[in-house]
Amino acid sequence: MDTTYKTTLELDKVLARAVQLCACQETKEMMQALQPAPTVEDERYDLAQTNAINALLIKNGSPRFGSVREVRRIVAHAHKGGILSMGELLEIAATLRNFSGLSQWYGLSEHEMLPTDDLFFALAPQPVLEKQISESILSPEEMADTASVTLHDLRRKIRQTEDSIRTKLDNIIRNSTTNKFLQDAVVSLRNGRYVVPVRAEYRGEVGGVIHDVSSTGATVFVEPTAVVEANARIMQLRAQEQEEITRILTSFSTQVASLEPQFSYSYDAMLKIDLLLAKARLAVEQNAFMPAVSDTICFRLNKARHPLIDKKKVVPVDISLGSEYDTLVITGPNTGGKTVSLKTVLIAEDTEVRLDDLHINHGIGERFPQIRNRYHIARLQAVYVPKIIRAIPSSMPGNDAVGIYAANGRRSVPQHRRPCGKMRIRRAQVDRHDQLQRRDLQHAYDLVLHVAVSQQYSSDS
Repeated sequence: MDTTYKTTLELDKVLARAVQLCACQETKEMMQALQPAPTVEDERYDLAQTNAINALLIKNGSPRFGSVREVRRIVAHAHKGGILSMGELLEIAATLRNFSGLSQWYGLSEHEMLPTDDLFFALAPQPVLEKQISESILSPEEMADTASVTLHDLRRKIRQTEDSIRTKLDNIIRNSTTNKFLQDAVVSLRNGRYVVPVRAEYRGEVGGVIHDVSSTGATVFVEPTAVVEANARIMQLRAQEQEEITRILTSFSTQVASLEPQFSYSYDAMLKIDLLLAKARLAVEQNAFMPAVSDTICFRLNKARHPLIDKKKVVPVDISLGSEYDTLVITGPNTGGKTVSLKTVLIAEDTEVRLDDLHINHGIGERFPQIRNRYHIARLQAVYVPKIIRAIPSSMPGNDAVGIYAANGRRSVPQHRRPCGKMRIRRAQVDRHDQLQRRDLQHAYDLVLHVAVSQQYSSDS
């Protein structure tokens, strides 16, 4: 699909802002891949959903919602019998926290039935599991002592044994008989065992097991005989500690796997709510409103504003097309607002149709067309000769085609290439101080005919 129109209309900038307002990476990808709804009814339903979330956002404020990632992969791994890591379990806890936060946010205010009810009813919070994971896992690399009674007991024994080892090694370091054989009066770890640095020439004076040698060979790291048994005890306790951590992770992974398939349904609903929240935040940010979708090929925009221009500086425009006339010629001086007016119309149409259910910047209660055929944007040139944006549905019958043109140049169409029949033209002044002369209207008329003939010849070929 040709997406150059997004850059031409700067629609990509509007979309980029909507993407920034999404919390989850998957939602950002969903926002970038939005496609039109298949029917008018679906389009209206999508707009109603955005409007419902917008109303909740205004009444209840922003919900407690955090970014999560790769949750589908994590749950699938657990469902296949895999053991989740501490970092993966924290992602699951964050997701369950989102479920709970959205459910609570939805119930903060009383309201009638909403089009988004099904999404919130699909959320299945698991407060007990969420609390257990959050209290048991402190970080992706650390599990809390309180994760289980056995883990707490093992770590207590490890600390007691380590204290006894340090006491014995401190006695060796402070002893005037043995400290003269040491390179430094410090205790260090080698291969998980506590050792002291002994000068190489005195290695036989300090009894014990040599675990390492310095790069220069001047120092050997000896585990004194007095702490060999205690060090072995610590190694055994640490192995038991790791077994207990694995057991806890396995238990949590089994509980996560048991949440399926409800968890996936809740996760999908959460992503859709995140998407709707981003659209609603954009509507609040731009002071946009929900358009009324028309069943006919016509539209009317009152006080429409370009979404990328400062609200304090932009000049609203009133534009309608398709009911009384099907061709609109907009004229005015350079930098007079012709291109901005055309972009405003096309961005409004593309925002509502191509981006499904984003709200648009216009007055309340105006009707907007449901045009499903892909628009072909022929040229947008900021030069003297033609300044044209064509907005003609490519597969639509000629009598129903809606054309929008802006002309500030002169171009004639050869007499033999002019089509037969009448073309209704109505002009709209962007600059109220600039009057369109008869000759300029004729040049604009010729330009419209030229584009129409070009389209006719291209369709015949």
